[in-house]
Amino acid sequence: MASNQASSKKRKNKGLGDNNKRKKKHQDLSDVRELGQQLLSSRAHINNLPLLLNFLNPASSSPPEFILESILSLKSFFTPLLPQLPSSSAKPSEDPESIYLTWVRSKFDEFVQFLIQLSVSPTLAEEALRVTNYLLFSVG
Repeated sequence: MASNQASSKKRKNKGLGDNNKRKKKHQDLSDVRELGQQLLSSRAHINNLPLLLNFLNPASSSPPEFILESILSLKSFFTPLLPQLPSSSAKPSEDPESIYLTWVRSKFDEFVQFLIQLSVSPTLAEEALRVTNYLLFSVG
């Protein structure tokens, strides 16, 4: 009897998980903004970094406002960390901090690659130009 209840709960939980996945597909700008704010607020939200990067992936077909919001959050995240990041070719030591910074560096490299891809994208050329101008003139 207990095993029937357990398997029934698993089926219910599975359905909830599917529902959550459907909700994630229908994100709005405030969700993207919240991911960025959380990332900037604490290392506990470091898993938001790949989520924000995913909005920049040309394969994701994200709306331009999601792309811009992600870029702004990622720029704010990476800028203070850049002096601490190892070179792209550096091998991480066994130290957890070194492993973390090496991983962050790999995400920064992805960020740069996505920015390059976005800047040469014919479908987002105007948006890319606007974002690039904003970034160039807001630094400093």
